[in-house]
Amino acid sequence: MAGAAHGSRQCALTHRYYQQWNWRRTPRGPAGLYTQQLTRRHCQHFSKELLQQESVQRYLEKMIEEYRQVTQRLNNTALTESERRTMSRRQIELSPMATVFQQSQRAVKDLKDVQAIIESAEAGEDTQMLELAKEEQKGIRKLIEALQIKLLQSLVPSDKHDASDVIVEVAAGRTTGGDICQQFTREIFEMYQNFASYKQWAFEVLNYTPAEYGGLHHAAARIAGESVYRHFKYEGGMHRVQRIPEVGLSSRMQRIHTGTMMVIVLPQPDEMLL
Repeated sequence: MAGAAHGSRQCALTHRYYQQWNWRRTPRGPAGLYTQQLTRRHCQHFSKELLQQESVQRYLEKMIEEYRQVTQRLNNTALTESERRTMSRRQIELSPMATVFQQSQRAVKDLKDVQAIIESAEAGEDTQMLELAKEEQKGIRKLIEALQIKLLQSLVPSDKHDASDVIVEVAAGRTTGGDICQQFTREIFEMYQNFASYKQWAFEVLNYTPAEYGGLHHAAARIAGESVYRHFKYEGGMHRVQRIPEVGLSSRMQRIHTGTMMVIVLPQPDEMLL
């Protein structure tokens, strides 16, 4: 899941940062669009920064080397049928990451080539060539940013339930926060509903228990679509918010309150044995 409540769906890591430490409501209209653009830029910068970390680089190099070794071993005719099946499964698992990595490497090379053309055009004062090269440079940079995010996503280990539909349950904290917990719970539930709409998934409300001042005590929904659990599997757990409430009894104090809410994510099995 990505981002704050209404607009920021681009980066799962950004979303978890905001949920665990602070909750920032995204305004609607032009201000909301501006916030979406800021979050998108932050996500792209965060992806680049994360990929540059030494530990991530080592892990990526290890996976690429394993992919090369597996591919090479599959060409060995001396493999048993069992070994070949195991190697083929591992190659399929690593293939998306290796493909994105190769695309990213080619894009970086293309960017260097375009940069050389730009420098040549500037030296020769060829304005037409310079304009075309800068336009191509802009497109390649966008491609690299998209591939960096995709590469990070491909490094996340797969789960046997990734393709499953889910049951998502949200519940406001009972011991702290009061109104702010219930308002936060409603916003989280609406965020999931909006995200499902954005992904064109089916969203079926199974239970909805509203609270005072526009909050929510408890709700549950079934979300069906392509690889739903893969997107929701890290959402489960306790989430915290700190802010000044906008409505309710707590809003009169005009000080920062802390609230919590719980998210439960259950994958739906494709088959059930009775």
